[in-house]
Amino acid sequence: MARYLVLNDSSVPRGDGVAFVRDGFRTFAFFVPLIWLLWHRLWLQAALAFALTGISTWAASVFMPESLGAVTALVNIAIGLAAALEGPAWRVADLERKGH
Repeated sequence: MARYLVLNDSSVPRGDGVAFVRDGFRTFAFFVPLIWLLWHRLWLQAALAFALTGISTWAASVFMPESLGAVTALVNIAIGLAAALEGPAWRVADLERKGH
């Protein structure tokens, strides 16, 4: 059974400002974290994921060219896990900052 967090924006009348965030592992965020982060307007996290991917790919290509694929895959898996496990918490924090 899925658990949801219900956030209400009290400044919006008649319950139109209610946001439901499912708590749990997000499969789509694991496979394509950058798209999932951008879809949910988590701009800072998306920029950090993009920068981390680029920096790790560059560093692996300069310092360890023979293991470029393995390093890139490990970094992408780590970013995907972070987005899939912590993404809902990031969404809740973003909504709370916006007044929900």
